[in-house]
Amino acid sequence: MLFDLAPRNIARIAGESLPYGYQRSLMQFRHGPGSFKIDYALDGPIPWRDPACAPAGVVHLGGTFNEIALAESNVVNGRHPERPFVLVAQPSQFDPGRAPAGKQTV
Repeated sequence: MLFDLAPRNIARIAGESLPYGYQRSLMQFRHGPGSFKIDYALDGPIPWRDPACAPAGVVHLGGTFNEIALAESNVVNGRHPERPFVLVAQPSQFDPGRAPAGKQTV
């Protein structure tokens, strides 16, 4: 079987056809922190204020190192960070097949 569902829903649907221990594991599954992804197709590279960001595969946008660490700690402990951070991936920097010549995907 192949499902695109939350574990508890799989246990509810498949029920008795699953071994008891596996059913129990599915029902006790605890979701981790979530994420959100947006893909952009740009007309060219991002005009970074700091040119050192241009060739980077991933740029962490946030406050200081300590503020980013605090945000991660808050999420791990089930709290929403006051100052979250964003990861910006630039895959077409390393894989030219991800965007037409002169363009960029982010």
